[in-house]
Amino acid sequence: MSIFSILRSSFTAKGAPVPDQEVPLQPPLAEQNPTEREAFKSPKLLAEWVGKYVIGGRTLEDDYSLLPDADARKDLEISPEQRDRCLREYSVLRLVGVSLFIKQHHPDTFWLLFTDHATPILWRHLKGAENDISQSELRNALEAYVLACEAADTEKCASLYMERIYDDNPKYMRMKLAGIGTIATDFILSTYEVFRDAYCQVTQGMSYKSFKQITDAIAKVSQGEE
Repeated sequence: MSIFSILRSSFTAKGAPVPDQEVPLQPPLAEQNPTEREAFKSPKLLAEWVGKYVIGGRTLEDDYSLLPDADARKDLEISPEQRDRCLREYSVLRLVGVSLFIKQHHPDTFWLLFTDHATPILWRHLKGAENDISQSELRNALEAYVLACEAADTEKCASLYMERIYDDNPKYMRMKLAGIGTIATDFILSTYEVFRDAYCQVTQGMSYKSFKQITDAIAKVSQGEE
């Protein structure tokens, strides 16, 4: 099974990927498709890869199962417009999770170029909904989420989510105090961890768990030699 198949199954499962989800080990790096490795070295190719297997791996229709149920929508007075914004935001948060990982593990220029190429892909994906957002506005939202997460500012991340989805909801404060905004952080981190494992599969030929065990062991040996 290729890394494409593994990642697609992770993102098309019902709900957001769980943080401790482990992707099965792949064959040694030398046996993998060189195209996969090359894609992770180019901002443009990586954006296209993410567009196909992360953003496009789950349709907007699939994400209906993630929306607040009918009772919650009635209790919290969630309007059809807010419901539609919530639906679109799941795709935004998936890309944020990937973008956060890229920002932390690549030069700033690589991250900016990746965002340039990934934004229009996401925008086209969201056109399947009632999408009145511009690409510029979408990019600003992506970067704001990423910067908040990079700074470990979970409150800012939650506030961004609430403002983008429920700013005109009459029960906004009730929802904010109840921690509804933390959905964004949880969703972003879940996607981050799935992509991190995929990244290790492609670039190192092993899962993140296995890669970390090796690097931790090397670090212990190095410390013992000092």
